[in-house]
Amino acid sequence: MASAVPFQYLAHLVTVPVQAGGTEARFVFDTGIGVTLVSRSLAGRVGCRDDGRDETGHGFTRYFATLPGPVSVTGAPGICQADPAVMFQKIICDGLAGHAFLSNFAVTYDLPHARMIFAPG
Repeated sequence: MASAVPFQYLAHLVTVPVQAGGTEARFVFDTGIGVTLVSRSLAGRVGCRDDGRDETGHGFTRYFATLPGPVSVTGAPGICQADPAVMFQKIICDGLAGHAFLSNFAVTYDLPHARMIFAPG
């Protein structure tokens, strides 16, 4: 069964309210990124810790971790990803949901009605 979820723009970016690790947040839904990104602020609020190194093992501005708990679209708990692997860095919103999240669903962007429609993938 499909679920329609209203979105808002942040500049030109499509944002959707989500629950991330039990915390209300706003994520950009971005088909051009492979991973789920969270801001360092949100990572701290949900208790997500990094080891202080990037994917090459060196100190850098982005880090990888597992978010404790699911990321789900507010009001549509079936649209979720449990304990996602995330990368976090400085970004303008709480997070970005990319291919790792979106590939679980058939997603339609209904731009005239400012909504995203999620159906089982």
